[in-house]
Amino acid sequence: MMDRNGNPWQKREPPGRRTTFPVPANTNQHEVDVRERDYTVPAVAKALDILEYVGIHESATLQDIVKDLGLPKTSAYQLTRTLLQRGYLRSTRMPGGHALGMRLFALGNQAIGQIDIRSEAMPLLYELMRSVQQTCHLGVLEGNEAMYLAKVDSPQSLAVGSWVGKRFNLQSTAMGKVLVAWRNPQEVRTLLLSNPPTSPTEHTIMDVDEYLVQLAEVRMRGWAFDDRENVPHMRCLAAPVFGAQNSVVGAVSITASAEEVTDATIPEYTTQLTLIAAKLSEKIGYRAQRTDTAPLR
Repeated sequence: MMDRNGNPWQKREPPGRRTTFPVPANTNQHEVDVRERDYTVPAVAKALDILEYVGIHESATLQDIVKDLGLPKTSAYQLTRTLLQRGYLRSTRMPGGHALGMRLFALGNQAIGQIDIRSEAMPLLYELMRSVQQTCHLGVLEGNEAMYLAKVDSPQSLAVGSWVGKRFNLQSTAMGKVLVAWRNPQEVRTLLLSNPPTSPTEHTIMDVDEYLVQLAEVRMRGWAFDDRENVPHMRCLAAPVFGAQNSVVGAVSITASAEEVTDATIPEYTTQLTLIAAKLSEKIGYRAQRTDTAPLR
């Protein structure tokens, strides 16, 4: 059987959860075997296999599940009946068909609400800082402005006048461009007109139509560039962080002097930047779509 992307379905074998502990020199082999015992519960693993299988195929019959997962028919029937009764599966219009149930949707939303994007981002920001040796930020949209949620300074780079909680303009910053690039153009116009740049530089894009053209480029390449548009001697690169609902929920950025962000360094910086943004997106629930860019909201 094929999955919905046209690839052969392969059962994913869940890894055994082995718990290891330091073993004192006087510990006998029986105690070692007990401590390293696999504590996976087979019935739970099979139920999860069923849910993942149905999720990939969107709908599946008991016969499909038995055949492709290699489960005994009686076990598969008991597990699917239990999942149906608890709301983790639901019946479809296809005779004997099963699809994911709304109980999973509810639990998924609860999980999303419990994710702390800043906590998830901090290790990744440090990873990014070490790879590019520049100051890195995490920011979010707050009303008609952007705001820094996290900052990791590089000991090698020029001091950047930013701090956690600082607000900044959407129109003159790379992070601002990323945060609005996937929004409806009329909504972007409203945001920009409500809060124009107060201290534009000679490089700031003041024309809204020109700005919207640049946002289309941001969506195409997956990152934004602030070329001395916010601070005369500084350049910034930013990439979007997508959430579980496939919308932009934040942005990750690299900030450095204009002398350090050049045609020679931008390819490496943006490679590392987009990689970290993708990792963070996955951590908070985003799953990449078939298209290269997310749709406008």
